[in-house]
Amino acid sequence: MDARNTLAPAKQPLEQHQFGGTLGGPVIENRLFFFAYYEGFENPQGLTRGSSIPDLKQRRGDFNELAGGLIDLESGQPLPGGILPESRLHPLGKRYVVFYPEPNVTPAFSSRVVMLKNTAHQWGAKGD
Repeated sequence: MDARNTLAPAKQPLEQHQFGGTLGGPVIENRLFFFAYYEGFENPQGLTRGSSIPDLKQRRGDFNELAGGLIDLESGQPLPGGILPESRLHPLGKRYVVFYPEPNVTPAFSSRVVMLKNTAHQWGAKGD
């Protein structure tokens, strides 16, 4: 039952490795004994991460699909066509918009698979 997450573009990888061993026996017959064990567990798996992002129109300043449209803060009037003029786009905003991932689920949602690895190793020894 390793199905694809509905928001993931592809099925997430899932593996599980559990291994170990024991060793024991006499050191001096009927006097001294030893016992040792090792156990390992590795579980690399994909985890789907998703986020809402500005769609491609909004990245260019086109907000005509928003309910109520954009209001010009200087005049208090709606912007014509809900489009923010190029001159009003902040240079810093233009530089940061490239860090948003491209939408791949809906026009304003992106998802990706992140690989996580859960690893545990334990061992012990005893002498009697």
